[in-house]
Amino acid sequence: MKRKRLHIVRHAKSDWNHEGLSDHDRPLNERGLRDAPLAANRFYFKYGTPELWLCSSAQRAQTTAEMFKELHEGAEIITRKEIYHASLNTLMGILNSIENAPQEVVIFGHNPGLSQLATYLSGERIEMPTCCVVSLDLFVDEWSHLADNTCSVLDIDYPKKHLI
Repeated sequence: MKRKRLHIVRHAKSDWNHEGLSDHDRPLNERGLRDAPLAANRFYFKYGTPELWLCSSAQRAQTTAEMFKELHEGAEIITRKEIYHASLNTLMGILNSIENAPQEVVIFGHNPGLSQLATYLSGERIEMPTCCVVSLDLFVDEWSHLADNTCSVLDIDYPKKHLI
């Protein structure tokens, strides 16, 4: 049986220049709109299409997820309000409650929760910049068994890694 895999994606760079707009509703800025499709393309060619797509309800995370989804025919993004600025405990609760069927899951959200999650699961200190994808191989057969230090880092990809 194929090992389970988790991809943790921090939203692309967001725009702070919208007075009166709530944090939840901030869009991506020009750099975010440029970086997300490039990151999505790299992701697709490395990993194909995960079975389960989870995403924060925030606009910047939704837009990032939609850009990733464009290459993945049949993928459906499930919006979970509680992913928006979720703590490590909340994120672990979401992941631990996943039915056992999906082998590969991608979650789109925010820092500091996502960096804490990647660090907790891998046992390695991981800081996720915007539009970062951390891909983890799980050492457990069921999502409910996911816990600290139960994953190994397969890859960490982010836009500035590809600057010349």
